[in-house]
Amino acid sequence: MKKTIISWIALISFSLLLFTLKGQTTVDKDQGAGTILEGVLAKYDSYSTMNIDFQFQTKKEKKTVSSLTGKLIIKKEKYHASLDGDIYACDKESVWNYQKNGNEVNIYEYDEADIPIFHPTKFLAHWKKEFKARFIREETKNGRILQIIDLIPLKNNSYYKIRIYIDKSKKEVTQTEIHDKDNTIYLYKITKLVPNGTINDQIFSFKKEQYPGVEINDMR
Repeated sequence: MKKTIISWIALISFSLLLFTLKGQTTVDKDQGAGTILEGVLAKYDSYSTMNIDFQFQTKKEKKTVSSLTGKLIIKKEKYHASLDGDIYACDKESVWNYQKNGNEVNIYEYDEADIPIFHPTKFLAHWKKEFKARFIREETKNGRILQIIDLIPLKNNSYYKIRIYIDKSKKEVTQTEIHDKDNTIYLYKITKLVPNGTINDQIFSFKKEQYPGVEINDMR
């Protein structure tokens, strides 16, 4: 259970990083970091929805501890993230987390203030107070020029930096990494991104009939 919770915390932080950078553009534009982020934001802000396939890895001491694939769907404040059979979703009325191992779901009342990571504007309202952006370098990988930016937390955290890789020509985030102080690295790599697709809102709501025998913990 502890491993699952840690994975979801890291995943949530990664997944919405590309949406939640809004507000960071005024922070530490030294060496062009702010300008680069502004370009990425301009592109993502134009999307009404995003459908993302990703690979999530946990590494420690240069060894891969786990490697999973998942999908993230976002439509304004609504979201649906799935990873290894577990689901974390919100339909703007309630927030629910389904755990495959145990076949149980926890349902919470929706509170915009309580979901800062998944909200594209609320979380970012104070983002600039939490991090300092640093442009690290450009590097070429698989024929693409990548711009690397580090976000350094201004307050004490379990991690000491979040590293972002941006495709220079596409102005898209390709990978993010959370570097923990215990030398664990949570890596989130986007393998496919489809913007502005048609999404049925039903996917964001919990449907009991889709989970036979599920144990429901309603915290509302």
